[in-house]
Amino acid sequence: MAVIGLLVIAGYLFLRSSLKTEKAPKKIADNELEAAIDLRPLFIARLNEIINKGSDGLYQFTTEDLKVDVLAGTVIFIKPKLVPDFSLLPELEKKHKAPDDVFTISLDSLSINGLDLQDVLSKKNIDLDELLLIHPAIKVVHQKRKNQKIQENDTATLYKRIMGQMKHIAVKKIIIKEGTLENKNLTKNKISKLTGLSVLLNDLLLDSSTQKGRDRFLFSKSATISFKDYATTTGNKRYRVGMDEVTINGTQNSLQIKNLALIPQESKEAFSQKVKTRTERYSIKIPSLQLKNIAWWDLMNEEEMKADEAIIAHCTIEVYLDRSLPPSSKSKIGSYPHQLLMALPLPVDVRVVTIKNSDIVYEEFNPASGKTGKLFLNDFSARATNITNMPNEIKKNRFAKIEATALVKHSIPLKANLTFDLAQYKSGKFSASVAIGGTNNLQILNDIAEPLGMVSLKTGTITSLTSTLDGNNTKASGKVVLQYQNLHIRILKKDEGEPGGFRKKTIISKLANAFVIKDNNPSPGNEVRKEDAFFKRDIHGSFFNLIWKTTLVGILKTIGAPAKLANPPGS
Repeated sequence: MAVIGLLVIAGYLFLRSSLKTEKAPKKIADNELEAAIDLRPLFIARLNEIINKGSDGLYQFTTEDLKVDVLAGTVIFIKPKLVPDFSLLPELEKKHKAPDDVFTISLDSLSINGLDLQDVLSKKNIDLDELLLIHPAIKVVHQKRKNQKIQENDTATLYKRIMGQMKHIAVKKIIIKEGTLENKNLTKNKISKLTGLSVLLNDLLLDSSTQKGRDRFLFSKSATISFKDYATTTGNKRYRVGMDEVTINGTQNSLQIKNLALIPQESKEAFSQKVKTRTERYSIKIPSLQLKNIAWWDLMNEEEMKADEAIIAHCTIEVYLDRSLPPSSKSKIGSYPHQLLMALPLPVDVRVVTIKNSDIVYEEFNPASGKTGKLFLNDFSARATNITNMPNEIKKNRFAKIEATALVKHSIPLKANLTFDLAQYKSGKFSASVAIGGTNNLQILNDIAEPLGMVSLKTGTITSLTSTLDGNNTKASGKVVLQYQNLHIRILKKDEGEPGGFRKKTIISKLANAFVIKDNNPSPGNEVRKEDAFFKRDIHGSFFNLIWKTTLVGILKTIGAPAKLANPPGS
């Protein structure tokens, strides 16, 4: 927008100065005045001179043709281009004047409509009816440079230099149709591109009253910006990030993204071979993401990210972990959700995050069994409040909370509540409660228990499971209540004669059921057993791993099994 504004202002200034230097027309016919003032060659040359000089020779401006109708107040650039001379960058670097961002810009056409002749001749104002940009193509090459005097050289500053000669700029409508933007980040070795860029700005006003105002978006009373097919890769090249369409409504202070996705670039096997240590592989697809009431001005100035609500609907999250890999030597202390939030470089304050009707799949390969277990959470919905890392907001409310519900494999109801203490995030302080409903469908449980725990449930009915925990960086503890009837299990081992198969450890299973496993809770004539659970965190384990392991300790104690089975060798 700065480069476009530069063309408008520079063209306006030259048109004004050129008309002033011509002999003042007397009463002559309109067609004679138009013929006498053919400013096109001088107009183009002067624009190039202004841009070239203002950029220390870095940029050249060209256009295939220029149509100027002074009396109609219209200027049309045909195929204008702004082209950098990359060979000059080393010399500018020596002078500490090389910019971080270098632009190459071309358009099919740029139309300026509504230039008022009286304004051109006598005022420091620009009042336009319309700016129309057709198929702009913008390429940006970014390289972070040290000790450069960017503030004296970049496009925005050049724009401000020329704006210094103006009192105000007003445009009734700015339209950008089907643009493209490609960003090549040499510092991070990544390329991102978006297409289908469309912009509609209404009633733009740039003057002393609006430069610092917050009641406009891009200095306009109303604005709609959209683009399509955005794509980039993460720094480690393992994931592709894409968005089908993004729409920004400046009037409503809203943002909507369609089909946001984080797609792994390698198969599970190839991913495991490359990472070398236990690392979760993610695949995330979000068909719809909305942000409401965003503080655009603060976000554009990279001051803070504030919004009333974020809404995510119908997303799919898949997580895969290969436990045949050795654990990472890097500690995961400091990686709890609220700790990651507090570590963000940008101040964030989102009042509510809502997730609707989504699915989560956690998949884990267990080398001891040679099989993969999957946990399916369907119809997952959640509401998170007070998602902030801003000290002033934390003083008002120190707790971020998440309330979530789901169905385990479309069948077993699950409810979870998490509370994070933002004021004590360094210690990792949190609390959690999980409640799972009953089932007699043992196959659902065995799909997880057999590959991951090498245990099979032969008979039994699960009535309910509740786990209430408090934890921090190093441990978690609390109460676990598992209610069930007629529980009998089978202890499994690998079937060496059948890859991926199991055999029952017959004697051990019989002994376990006869002397170890408690068949019921509550036992006939007794109260429900409520077990204390404690687990010391593995520094390589995740936040959710700590919650599961602590809950598992309570489950094992309830059924009469040794608690140490929650942390077997090699886990």
